[in-house]
Amino acid sequence: MKKFYSIPLNIGTLAGLLSYILYMGLYALGKSPLTNWRYVGIWIPALFIFLSIRRVKIISQEYQFTFGRAFYTGMLTVLVMASLKAFLIYITITITGEGIIDQYFEELERVKQQLLENNEPLLPLMNDLEGLRKQFDARMVSILEFNMQVFGGLVLSLITAALLYSRKKPESISFDN
Repeated sequence: MKKFYSIPLNIGTLAGLLSYILYMGLYALGKSPLTNWRYVGIWIPALFIFLSIRRVKIISQEYQFTFGRAFYTGMLTVLVMASLKAFLIYITITITGEGIIDQYFEELERVKQQLLENNEPLLPLMNDLEGLRKQFDARMVSILEFNMQVFGGLVLSLITAALLYSRKKPESISFDN
C-alpha cells in the first residue's frame, strides 16, 4: 500500500521541479511565464499524471484498479506538483524581487496599447493596470499558479483516469441450454 502513495509523491515532485525550471527558463529568456507562454509547459502535468497513474496500475495487478484509485493517484500527483511549484515561485520572488511580476505587467501594458491602437475593446480590468499591479505580490502569484495547476490537473486527471482504469472483464457468456 505504501507504493500507492510514494509513486504519486515522487512523480509529483519531479513534475513540480521540472515545471518550476521551465517557468524560470521562460523568465530568463525574457518571456513572461504568467502570460500565454505558460502553455508551453502543458505537457508536463499531462505526462506526469499519465506516468503516475500507469505506474500505480502496474503495481496494483492483484487489486482491481478502479477509476477512483486512478483519479486519486492523478490528483495526488497534481497537488504535490502544484504545491512545490507554487512554493518555489513564492520563495524565488521573495528572495530575488518582483521582476517576474513587473515583466507580466509590462506585457499587459503592451497588449493594452495594441488593443487601443486597433480600436478594440479593453477588459475592464485593463483600465487600471497600475492599481492591479499594487495588489500583485509573491503570495498572489504563487496562489494563481497553484490554482491554475490544480484546476488544469483536475481535468487531466479525470481524462487520464477514465482512459487507464481497469474495467471488469465480463464473465464468459454461455448459450448452453
